[in-house]
Amino acid sequence: MSELPFHPLANLFPLIEGDLFDQMVEDIRVNGQRDDIVTHNEMILDGRNRFRACRAAKVEPRCRVFGSSEFDGKDPEAFVISANLKRRHLNASQCAMIAADLGRMRQGARTDLSPSGEKSQGERAKMVGVGKRSVERADAIAERGVPALATAVRAGHLSVSVAARLAEVPATLQSRVLGEGGAEGLPKRVQAALMKHRRDARLEQVATKIVALPDRRYAVIYCDIPRRFDAWSPETGLGRSPDNHYPTMTFDELAALPVADFAASNCILFFWSTSASLVDDIELMAEWGFVSLRPRERDGRLSRDADGGLLPPAGLGSYRSHQIWAKDRVGTGYWYRNKHELLLVGVRGNVPAPLVGAQEESLINAPVGPHSQKPLCFREMIDKQYPDLPKIELFCRGAPGVGWASYGNEAILPPPIAEPTEAITSCPKESNAGDALEIADGFGDG
Repeated sequence: MSELPFHPLANLFPLIEGDLFDQMVEDIRVNGQRDDIVTHNEMILDGRNRFRACRAAKVEPRCRVFGSSEFDGKDPEAFVISANLKRRHLNASQCAMIAADLGRMRQGARTDLSPSGEKSQGERAKMVGVGKRSVERADAIAERGVPALATAVRAGHLSVSVAARLAEVPATLQSRVLGEGGAEGLPKRVQAALMKHRRDARLEQVATKIVALPDRRYAVIYCDIPRRFDAWSPETGLGRSPDNHYPTMTFDELAALPVADFAASNCILFFWSTSASLVDDIELMAEWGFVSLRPRERDGRLSRDADGGLLPPAGLGSYRSHQIWAKDRVGTGYWYRNKHELLLVGVRGNVPAPLVGAQEESLINAPVGPHSQKPLCFREMIDKQYPDLPKIELFCRGAPGVGWASYGNEAILPPPIAEPTEAITSCPKESNAGDALEIADGFGDG
């Protein structure tokens, strides 16, 4: 028998390849062809794999015509779908793509169906035994996805729900993700790419809104406040006071800072704190609009409504997390000898967190530098997480970073320090703690 073309309806289903096809060839070679190949309009309607296997086994294919009496009253489309769904182990996503392909067949490809007879999504979903929502997603993949995306779903490598989300991103991103590796790990690669694309889009929206404001606003604020610390013993403590290194500010002065004048409506605040000043610092963040606190009565107890229920937190922002700087030297302290500082994170509006898998560790070991100066790796971390957002550093101890604005720099900069700066240029993964009592990193628990 001469070669026969495959009917478009038959091509809705993927061909059998690899070991399964080799097994079919061997079975036909040993046992002969069991089921007839069905043709329609001189094309193979059902049995493409049998036809190919017969050719490979050098066995003459046996065919019958769909128009014979045994097929009277049967629809070629329903026949093909019924025969293949019963015969094959297809998942719901693969079936949904078959329904999508049915909907995309036009007059000429479907000689048995007129344009007026094209089936709706609900009808096609019922034919292949899946939900209408799955067919809607499959249609979106066929319409907006690159060809390789539909191929991945048909092959069972990707679910129709995940693939439909990938179909919404630019074609260049689709092609890059699908071409980065084989079928193994494809769902995870797609999920990671979608998360990054969504986060980048949100950051772009944040930046666009900021640029549109009449005055300069910032989406990232990095803050190390010059807090005033009252020593318990003036005779022994004032020599270690921060006032000896730079001008400090009272809590009331810090609370009155015009942070709202340069903070965008969508903004993230990185705020350096210490174990001794933690409560005050959280209240400062709330005053600036980056933490929401439950209201309290004058006696300090939580406020309640008329029914005795606690009132909800009030404020514009929310506390999110903190990072710990583990120092290589032991400092001073009243309750414990201080060896760490905290980098608090508060958000107002909608600023996305780092991507899953791209977060930094919560504990960073880094050596102590000049008085109150923080390791530069923390600012570099912020640059890496939010490279395109406008950033400002409050009370920076030195020159601001590239692309950073600064506030209060001239008022608080100490005289130039001749000490080497290598200690603050990066954060090593590990650091051995020293045992000596050091005061260079600040007084009290700071």
